[in-house]
Amino acid sequence: MQSLSLFPILSDELIMKLRIQSTPYSLFYLDENEEEQSLTTEDTGSTVHPIIDDNGRWTPDLYGFGFRRQYTINCPTFLYGNRGVACSDAVLSLALIWKSPDSRQRSAEIIGHIDNNNIQQSFNLYKFFNKPRFKGKLELQTAIIINTAGNPHNGEEHLANIPGTVLGVIDNYTIEFDGTGSAFPIMVVNNPEGLLWSVDCSFDDPLTDKFTDCVAINLNSAHKDYKYIDSNDRNYNPSFLREILAEALTTIVNYIREGEFWNDIKNGKSEDESVGQAVAYFVDTLGLNLDDAKQCSVAFRDYFEKKLGEI
Repeated sequence: MQSLSLFPILSDELIMKLRIQSTPYSLFYLDENEEEQSLTTEDTGSTVHPIIDDNGRWTPDLYGFGFRRQYTINCPTFLYGNRGVACSDAVLSLALIWKSPDSRQRSAEIIGHIDNNNIQQSFNLYKFFNKPRFKGKLELQTAIIINTAGNPHNGEEHLANIPGTVLGVIDNYTIEFDGTGSAFPIMVVNNPEGLLWSVDCSFDDPLTDKFTDCVAINLNSAHKDYKYIDSNDRNYNPSFLREILAEALTTIVNYIREGEFWNDIKNGKSEDESVGQAVAYFVDTLGLNLDDAKQCSVAFRDYFEKKLGEI
């Protein structure tokens, strides 16, 4: 059902007059050295964008999550006056409204104030969530709101003039956190006596124990061969890293499959965020055949080769 507004709001015609331009969302996280690492999104042909870490390390609980974007409004003066959506001397702002319904989190923040003139204005959005506990989808809206009320001139009495009023949404973007390319935690450790990589897999009940608390793939930065799996090193070999990740995941799944809970996992009896749910994601969502050790190894190697490409 379409809602009826009691005051003028952004219309498609007005948005065209404003000539608003924006860059794509640029997603990133901060690694253990507080350096930005890029995240990409999978093109699903829908408005929902699953996240992929091309380095194969990211999990939001450990490294956080952020994004940036730039906006340009070429003709902002059309927002103001009796033919616009706000009083001539009001202050309008470009705002980010975000919400994660499954996590019961939402907020809004100002990107920048929009001056009443005919000069092109640019705005930079930067947002970083430090170890967010997002579940499901994160919905992002770019909107124009009233920041400061104005003094209505003749012919402006019908315009909205209450601070905080949303005058319209410019665009929407939805990010999917559950079941993304970061379905497993990868840790970088420093152990001069250790192997290049190892797996931690300890749980009491895979149907309930949280996956990120019980399972980890450890990459040893102190090992002489770490340079071949470090994406920041000139010796980086993406095929080598893919093989390690595939073998590590095969080891984890084989360990889980040998336990007494395998049939319950396959029958969907796992709780949210559990070890069992992560394995079910590999099977149900990614379509991997994990029925035995050989098929499991082939499935993960094929997955990393096709889905992650040259990571």
